[in-house]
Amino acid sequence: MTLLAYLSDSYPANNQTYVQRELAEIERRGTAVMRCSLRGDARSTESDPRAAATWVASRASLLERAIAVANTLISPAKAWRSLRCCLRSVETPVRSWVDAAVCARRWRRAGVRHVHAHFGLESASIARASFLLGGPAYSFTVHGPDEFDDPAGIDLPGKVGDAAFVVAITRFARGQICRWVERSLWDRVHVVGCTVPERFFSEIPIGRDHRSFVFVGRLVAQKGPELLIDAFHDALGRGIDAELVLVGDGPMRPALETRVRDLGIADRVRFAGWLDEDAVRATLVSARALALSSFAEGLPLVCMESFAVGRPVIAPNIAGIPELVKHGENSWLVPCGDVHALADAFEAASRSDASVLNLMAERGRRAVRSRHLTERETGNLASLFDRALGGERVVEESGEPRRHEATITVRVRENADVMGSTAPRPSPAEAA
Repeated sequence: MTLLAYLSDSYPANNQTYVQRELAEIERRGTAVMRCSLRGDARSTESDPRAAATWVASRASLLERAIAVANTLISPAKAWRSLRCCLRSVETPVRSWVDAAVCARRWRRAGVRHVHAHFGLESASIARASFLLGGPAYSFTVHGPDEFDDPAGIDLPGKVGDAAFVVAITRFARGQICRWVERSLWDRVHVVGCTVPERFFSEIPIGRDHRSFVFVGRLVAQKGPELLIDAFHDALGRGIDAELVLVGDGPMRPALETRVRDLGIADRVRFAGWLDEDAVRATLVSARALALSSFAEGLPLVCMESFAVGRPVIAPNIAGIPELVKHGENSWLVPCGDVHALADAFEAASRSDASVLNLMAERGRRAVRSRHLTERETGNLASLFDRALGGERVVEESGEPRRHEATITVRVRENADVMGSTAPRPSPAEAA
């Protein structure tokens, strides 16, 4: 059975439910997956019990690191090209290069044939550096907006150029990638959205007692929580009867709590902290609408989740959001950073009849079922993995990548074993 590795910076972070859903569906389809993380997360087992089996690169012993680095000396050209990749794309290039060497050795010993990284940042850099050392082919998912803050600084063009394929979660993200790479690479970039599983959906309608607006996300400047609170305060001043629930946490929480008290609305704003998937769903079901105020985004998963449970969305008209959230059809889109427009949306949602809100939400629910259902959309990603495994990208001794075309009888050609012996490999459990 082909073994696929998933690599993330920290698996699974509380705000990365989509990765867990994706992995579960891929495994349900019969593909063995090795979960890998650059750093551990003490909260992982709370959201995904299987995370306890995650292999964490930073926990590799000094001996394992020394052996991995020594093995790179067999091919100085590959070692240099891999190190140069790290020098161009990460803040700690030497540490990341050593991690890449450790990953390459561990993945080969575990029989991994392909590595997929989520986000085009450090994890994608290490997947690429590992590939350049003779490790397995790789792909990665670009979410935005972080990858587009400094595409040259993270060497996004180089990552796309060496990847078997690249996934963008929105058409907007795909366009931003194409903006930075050669025309010949555009066909390598595919749109596969984040997803919501069938079990998340709800048919509970909005009623008169649904008066809360819910925010879900990190409490950081990029998400604009100060703007959200100020707009909500403005809307309260217009006479709406509502509550704002902030689900999530982050460095801005103390300042936001102070702001709420200063505005005199502490009885109308509740900080719920991080919640697990079931609690997020329950909070959305009890709400009137979702409310977001980000300054930069990809396409927030919570927009899909809100539609899935039948709740409309208030969100900024930026990035990939308008691909799902349609103003006047299933939600309210507001100009980014416009506190008055955001307050108008709060007021409109609060005063709208429940029948109108339910009609809007049903349109959103149909859109999510059509384009973001886990059981369907993950199949598109699985097809990309199957195609990539039909022929493995290998690196020549010169350090330059070359595409190897598979034959009819051999689906995957293994790289020349430059990372270890050619003895039979242990099982994934033994390798871990």
